[in-house]
Amino acid sequence: MATRSFTDSAGVEWLIWHVTPGQHTRRAGRGLSTLPEELADGWLCFESSAGKCRFYPVPPEWETLADDALEILRRAAVPVGAVYPRAGEQGASAAAGELTAG
Repeated sequence: MATRSFTDSAGVEWLIWHVTPGQHTRRAGRGLSTLPEELADGWLCFESSAGKCRFYPVPPEWETLADDALEILRRAAVPVGAVYPRAGEQGASAAAGELTAG
């Protein structure tokens, strides 16, 4: 599994990796989970102290993209799971708003 990290323009360090669905994640209506069809080919997971989000579909050669291109993908990514507020922000909605801005 390839991993990569970058620091965004706000100074937040993000860890990125490609998630590939396995035998325990099946598409909606076909078994164990409700994995949406658009995630069947996998996604990029972005994780930092600001939260976690996923971007799909996975761009070809994402491992070699410039940091500014990765930041664009991260801003377009969908927030998932718990989102942790940064100092001075008010709760998950503030952090989620930043993730979807831009």
